[in-house]
Amino acid sequence: MQTLDTPPTRWIGRWIMAVAALHTLVGLVMFQTPLTAMASGGWWDSVGHDPTRGVAAWFMLFGGPLLALGLAIDALEQHPSTRAMPTLGWLMLLLCAMGALWMPVSGFWLCLPPGIALLRQK
Repeated sequence: MQTLDTPPTRWIGRWIMAVAALHTLVGLVMFQTPLTAMASGGWWDSVGHDPTRGVAAWFMLFGGPLLALGLAIDALEQHPSTRAMPTLGWLMLLLCAMGALWMPVSGFWLCLPPGIALLRQK
């Protein structure tokens, strides 16, 4: 239980970082075959016109910005008076809504709790 003299719990950024790590691990498993083929042929222009390799590349690349967002939000959580939190919350919810609409069977749902929590930051 949090009291008035204890600092707020920092969980939002850490949650997003965990989702980024999970996202990357899932990508390594799901796209093992195209990623292995890309590596064995040399990384330069390894996607080419292959849609499966393109999906693998975009899936793997998304983990980096998601990690960066988690790190930034974790730093912002140390200064809860910032006005950036609600803006980040709305952007995260918009991204989640679009992703969940386009791909209901996905991890986009994992962004809802931190997005809502960002909106609730004082």
